[in-house]
Amino acid sequence: MFMILAAVHLTLLSTAVLADRCNLNNGMTDEVRDMFLKKHNDYRSKVARGLAKDGLGGFAPMAAKMYKMSTSEWFSELAINGVGKENELSPEVYNRGVKHYIQMVWQTTRKLGCGVKECDNFLLVGCQYHKRGNIVGNVIYKVGEPCSKCKCPKCTCEVESGLCVVQ
Repeated sequence: MFMILAAVHLTLLSTAVLADRCNLNNGMTDEVRDMFLKKHNDYRSKVARGLAKDGLGGFAPMAAKMYKMSTSEWFSELAINGVGKENELSPEVYNRGVKHYIQMVWQTTRKLGCGVKECDNFLLVGCQYHKRGNIVGNVIYKVGEPCSKCKCPKCTCEVESGLCVVQ
């Protein structure tokens, strides 16, 4: 059985070191792409609606403008290490072990691209986010009632998920 190695960014080092142990079939089908996207949006929805448990106590604050992305283990970082009610990426929070979670819920992130590579006895999985997050000193996302800040051109609120959808 394959072990899944999750990484937010595939680094040149890890790619170069593992390249000779990986075959040419990348394993990424439309079904797998949809699975990654759905899981990311499920987690973002949980945060937007204030249902994500924070390891520092309580729940992550609701998001006023969390975009639904177009085109796993990371989400557990919030429950284990926490971010806190301040919802700001301070140097302390950055070093707490929540970088993957923060990138996944970063307010301005709208697009997700993931790749899978089959190697000797494991799958190497990597995802890229646009727009990038994890900018120390910035707010992770605007706190507020879900969709209350979905006021951009071509934005609508998907009430069920609490996410802003850009048409």
